[in-house]
Amino acid sequence: MTFSVEAELRAISLLASAGYYMGIRIREAKADLVYNTYPPQWQQRYLAMSYKLRDPIIAWAYANNGAAHWSDIAQNDAAGVIADAARHGLVHGLVVTVGAIGARTIAGFARPDRPFSLAEAEYLQAALHRMHRHARPKAVTVRELHALRLVAAGKTYAIAAHMLGISEGALRARLTSARSRLGARTVPEAIQIARQQNII
Repeated sequence: MTFSVEAELRAISLLASAGYYMGIRIREAKADLVYNTYPPQWQQRYLAMSYKLRDPIIAWAYANNGAAHWSDIAQNDAAGVIADAARHGLVHGLVVTVGAIGARTIAGFARPDRPFSLAEAEYLQAALHRMHRHARPKAVTVRELHALRLVAAGKTYAIAAHMLGISEGALRARLTSARSRLGARTVPEAIQIARQQNII
């Protein structure tokens, strides 16, 4: 059977109906690939509160390989990250980790309605193993990188397009292509992923 990132993500989305985050092969705090479908309000809150530094799910993920329900980790949540996630629709969660500490893949999966079953947890763990082994970043073109760099530097689309000698429509097309290659839903997310991959 041929591996397909898109097919894996579709299947994962059906189980993690409130969203998911996957950092594929995290090395020195930077992931080769990031997939994040958590609600934008939660992503903004997580960043604003600097939860990454206090998240018991992250701590568990670096200390363990396997899977655990967020409810099993909640007693170690002095910052209230898990309760805050629930207020943002991520009511029932599962953390899954695979790989060695030097290239660990970490994922959080969430649903609003019920805990993940054992069979679902096993499926998600197997899917994460496949993603860890086979998912690779798509190469972003030089032209797409130039467009991302200018927008990341705070240039408006009009100014960035002028600097590149192209129309705004062409700039938008390059940014859309870069988003697609990086697996991002928005330009800011594409910029964040590109920075994590050290390509801009």
